[in-house]
Amino acid sequence: MLERLEQQNLFTIPLDDRREWYRYHPLFSDFLRQELERRLPETIENLHQRAALWYEAHHGVEAAFKHALAAHNEAIVIRIAENNLK
Repeated sequence: MLERLEQQNLFTIPLDDRREWYRYHPLFSDFLRQELERRLPETIENLHQRAALWYEAHHGVEAAFKHALAAHNEAIVIRIAENNLK
């Protein structure tokens, strides 16, 4: 599916030569965020928390920290800071 979307230049942008990582086109990304905020605003903090934990486990410290802040999860913010600000 991602390959087809890329070939048709629809909504995705490859981030590596192996075509393992993609990001959404900024306009589509904005649309998806707006829809999430409109339809399921109560899930946003939980999604940020899950993203923070994923990035933390995969050594994406900066992204993990940003998502932990967006999730308003002080415990994760503190843990990331303590483990990475040495």
